[in-house]
Amino acid sequence: NSFVSRLVVMEDIQFADFELGATYGDLSTGFSAQNRTIQDCAGNTAILRNSNFADFADQPLPEGRGDLTAVVSVFGTTVQFLIRDETDVNFAGERCGSGPVEGELADISTLRAAFAGGATNAPANTKIRGVVISDRINGNTNGRNLVLQDNSGGITLRFDSDHSFNLGEELEVNVSGQELSEFRGLVQLNNLPLTVAQSQGEGTLPAPRVATISELVANGEAWESTLVQIEGATISGGPTWGDGATISDGTGSLNIFTFRSASFGGDAIPTGQGTLTAILSDFDGLQLNIRNRDDIDFEGGGGGGDPVDITAAELRAAFAGGATNVMGARKIRGVVISDRDNGNTNSQNIVLQDASGGIVIRFTEDHNFSLGEDVEVVVSGQELSEFRTLLQVNNVPLAKAVSYGTTELPAPRVATISEIQANGEAWESTLVRIDNAFFASPGLWDGVSTLSDPTGQLSMFTSGRASFNGQAQPTGTFSIIGIVSEFEGDRQIYIRNLSDIIE
Repeated sequence: NSFVSRLVVMEDIQFADFELGATYGDLSTGFSAQNRTIQDCAGNTAILRNSNFADFADQPLPEGRGDLTAVVSVFGTTVQFLIRDETDVNFAGERCGSGPVEGELADISTLRAAFAGGATNAPANTKIRGVVISDRINGNTNGRNLVLQDNSGGITLRFDSDHSFNLGEELEVNVSGQELSEFRGLVQLNNLPLTVAQSQGEGTLPAPRVATISELVANGEAWESTLVQIEGATISGGPTWGDGATISDGTGSLNIFTFRSASFGGDAIPTGQGTLTAILSDFDGLQLNIRNRDDIDFEGGGGGGDPVDITAAELRAAFAGGATNVMGARKIRGVVISDRDNGNTNSQNIVLQDASGGIVIRFTEDHNFSLGEDVEVVVSGQELSEFRTLLQVNNVPLAKAVSYGTTELPAPRVATISEIQANGEAWESTLVRIDNAFFASPGLWDGVSTLSDPTGQLSMFTSGRASFNGQAQPTGTFSIIGIVSEFEGDRQIYIRNLSDIIE
């Protein structure tokens, strides 16, 4: 608190990896301000808040590291930093986790040989360089693990926390003195601090080794943690990848392991013959790990077959249980309760409500689905995530959605503000009606205001692009219908149009 409203300078700061490519502000979100995540080299994060109307709002975020001058602020319990203009951001240095690292370069095969010879730690003054062949985005690898391959072989790296290195990135890793061990038969460099690994940018993925299953079994130790490819194979087991599968090719068979939470974990296993690319791994015996759907090339597909229904409540429960992607072969059908025509919802978003609840669907481009349309969306494998704490199915291609025409809107749940606050997570993205509502200080429909009833208060949001933005809010008491939402942990409600006000 002693720093609030004071100007501070922080050193060795950068924008988080997932923010790169964005701008300081973004009016298309429909909000008046934009939060950007900054971090230091130890991975500690904070919020840099920028007005979407600032002169520099459309300027790209710098990709380097350096000093940040900002005013300290607090919103609720969240500490935020506010810059005055672009000159407060001096990120001209090399990013944390990039550039060369110290140590003599060694082949991965020398580490494996050292472990086979009894070593329990990597040699001093040693680094390795390779390409990430695992795919954290599609979720079939533990969040702390990656598999690194060079020209000599491969090895699993296990960090002391979740990492952000993607499939195809070239890394240099200082492994000096780091633990060399086995986990259930899999050789790994264990408990690595994130700071020892630095990205060298986009690398070239190694070509998978084409081999029969009998050859994989015979060379398992040497080929472990490398890409392999099996041709003319068949898959059995299932019915989905997440249920477990076995691959056979006439020379033998191997187990295929897939997390149920992987983006393709709910996909049906393919029929017929085909080619499978995977990482050769070990878990008390050799097994294969697929990275994503591109690894599956079979006559009978493998993308999940005809999608089956999933409800909004089931999607919400999956996210609460740790899922970051929708399971395969799934579709959701509901009524559009948001109103694109009146502009109080982002033009790429619809809010879809079914009998179980509601959820935001964010498309890859602007849509034309109107309030009251009956819409079905294939969500197989789509990203399930929160945007500023609002749950959404993200980056859905428009071609995945189809309208069945206009239908009856769901009746809004009649509730008090205290009930909405208490049940906000379950009621998020559904219609509610609040009776005996009032604005203690009526103003204009613009930005965030405070709605009250006899039981409490609730934030009310109006987009700058809403058709009714700038019009006067009602005085006295009234009933209001709105969509329950959330922004940075703050429970909110927003109306769709002025017909949602009943005086």
